[in-house]
Parts: sequence; structure tokens; C-alpha cells
Amino acid sequence: MKNVLLIFLMYPWILFSQGYSFNYKCTEFETQLKGPYKGNKRTNYIYINSRDSTIQAYDYKFSYGKNLFIYDTEHNVFWNFDRNNLNKPLSLINFSTIKEYEDEFIVKDVIVEKIDNLSYNVSLYSKKGKKKPRVRLKIDLVASKIPIQKFRFMDLSMNIHLYFYDALMKEIPSQFYQLKSVITEMNGVVMLNEFNCKEEDIFFDVSPFLK
Repeated sequence: MKNVLLIFLMYPWILFSQGYSFNYKCTEFETQLKGPYKGNKRTNYIYINSRDSTIQAYDYKFSYGKNLFIYDTEHNVFWNFDRNNLNKPLSLINFSTIKEYEDEFIVKDVIVEKIDNLSYNVSLYSKKGKKKPRVRLKIDLVASKIPIQKFRFMDLSMNIHLYFYDALMKEIPSQFYQLKSVITEMNGVVMLNEFNCKEEDIFFDVSPFLK
């Protein structure tokens, strides 16, 4: 019943679109440098529409398999697909409204320090004046044809990511950069995320699940 109601609310969009189009594919190489799974690596994919920031998709590899998550904030819709067999059509696991989770901590202060031309340290604090940040990040940027894209790369809420992006964007010389690599220190764990974003037209057809 819940899915039927969602489809009814989305009906005008369904008639027009039938799916989600993206024009950039970012390969994310993730390595745990310090922590209980030190040395673990995985490769994920992030799909971006540089003309429409209301949609994003994440192709994640988990211990139990691969999943494709599509977030459509304009229509408040979340899709979860099984991606274990890339040679077969998408297999729907879940279709729901986007759940708003509580932030893992309240961000009270963000400090950005420039290291060199395209490198920055960003520290997120849960209390102003505190010496130790809750999250410390070392950022390397690369020039881009499109403005910086705000996608998730930490196990934190999107709202906390936005604090990071908004503070960083105030310091960089222009918006035409993308994340090249991020080293994140949080809760005793150190993660390295490296990104390689390229233009690629990708379409995810969701019409079979809207009938």
C-alpha cells in the first residue's frame, strides 16, 4: 500500500522520465589505514547528474553483496537495488521515502586550514574551543569542468557532510574543483578515499517497478 501511494504521488514524473539519468561516474577507492579492518579495500561508484543535484546514486560493495542506492530528494524517494549480477536488469529490494536520520553529533564549529594550492585540512568540532575535533580530514582537490559535487563518503549523515562542504567551499578559489582524495580520522579509525570522476552517460530504468 505504501509503495502504491508513492507511485501515485510520483505519477507525473513517471510519465515523463521512466528512470534516472547521470552524466558523471566517480570511481571511489576506499582503504582503511587504521582500525579493526586495517588494510581492507573496496571499490564503489558514485553517479552524478551535474545539471540536477536532486538525484544521486551510489553503487556500494558490502560483505553480503552489492547494492545500488538512488536518492531522489525532489520526490523524496529512495531506491535500493540488488547489484550482485551486473549482466541482469536491476532487481528491486526496497522503495520508500527518504529516511531522515539524526546526526551522529552536533557540529558546533568547522575549521579549514590551507596546506598548499589544492590541499586543505578540515576539522569538525562538537564543541567550540575544543582542542580535539570529532572528525579530522585531509583533502586533496583536482580541477574540474563542473562545480564541486556534494556526495557522501563518510559513515555520517548528509547534513554533517554539508557542514564540511560549505566550509570548504568558502576557502577554495573557485567552485570548479572535485575531491581527489580524502583521509578521514574519526573514532580511532583512519580511512583513505580516492576519487576518479569521468564523464559518462548512465541511465537507470526504474519503469518496470512502477507498474
